[in-house]
Amino acid sequence: MSANGPEAYIRQVIYHLCLSGRRRRRIPEVLTRQVPEPTSTDQYQTSTLRISLDATLAALSPRQRAVLALWYYENLTEADAAVVLNCSVGAVKRYGHEGLARMRVVAPHLLDSGQVVEGVGGWTAS
Repeated sequence: MSANGPEAYIRQVIYHLCLSGRRRRRIPEVLTRQVPEPTSTDQYQTSTLRISLDATLAALSPRQRAVLALWYYENLTEADAAVVLNCSVGAVKRYGHEGLARMRVVAPHLLDSGQVVEGVGGWTAS
């Protein structure tokens, strides 16, 4: 993977957006002629899970959050994440390990009964 290519630039932008706490994720509204059918998932549980995950991620350091976002949202390897973050592979491993350990302490309820969190950015509790 080239450190100067357009893909590296995009990953760097994603990294900086991830670190910024001031930006909020907004989903654009799409108007249709017919009301969509309700989904079969429990919206309350999904919302509660999303809020809990957001609060848990906020408890992490910016670097830990960035490593976990690159691993789970972008599906990057440790080596690719190290290139994006401009640090060593060992540092990426350390930030990832510390971030996951912190999440297990702060929010153990996210791990109970092998619950899958597919609707929330692809995170899985395993």
